[in-house]
Amino acid sequence: NTGSASLTLEAVDTTAPSAPVISTTAITTNNTTQTIAGSAEAGATVTILDGSAVIGTTTANAAGAWAVSVELASESAHSLTATQTDAAGNTSSASAAVVITIDTTAPVVSLNRIADPDNGLFDSGFSVTDSASVTITVDGVALDAAAVAAAFSSATNAGVTAYTANADAFVGTEVIVVSATQTDAAGNTGSASLTLEAVDTTAPSGIGFSLVTDSGSSSSDGI
Repeated sequence: NTGSASLTLEAVDTTAPSAPVISTTAITTNNTTQTIAGSAEAGATVTILDGSAVIGTTTANAAGAWAVSVELASESAHSLTATQTDAAGNTSSASAAVVITIDTTAPVVSLNRIADPDNGLFDSGFSVTDSASVTITVDGVALDAAAVAAAFSSATNAGVTAYTANADAFVGTEVIVVSATQTDAAGNTGSASLTLEAVDTTAPSGIGFSLVTDSGSSSSDGI
């Protein structure tokens, strides 16, 4: 007696797909939630890795496009890669990495008074980080660029700009408030402000006197 059987195997796929592509570009940002996007085989499961840690998975659509939101909590450079797993369970090698740098620290803005060298009770101006944006108000009125140039002379050295009040610009009674802000590449903003002590760059007026004729009986008594 002879028994027999036959079958036709379904498609056998033991070949790993090629690595997926990440289309998201490198960036430095203070936003810890990022959307990573790219392309893969249609229907493949895409896994996003931060180094060796899995931080997200998604499925490529019929056109092979995919996108997933990931959380990058630590303040550092995150090297992200992606792999794809096809319907047969074959997993690709990792894609080329994209680096997302998280920076949530605001820049430090240096803003300091410059004392009047002739009288420490007065200020002659201020110094500030040269890359900062500066706003100066005098008695509550913000100075425009022309007014700042008329009131102060400036010089930059080693990353710091010194503003020195010009002659006759102030009489010592003005309230001068300086505000400075700086925004870094990641979008973080640092700020500083100060109120200057009295700034007086106006010389006092001269002492007036006049000559009179000595009309008294004595020509030598001075009256």
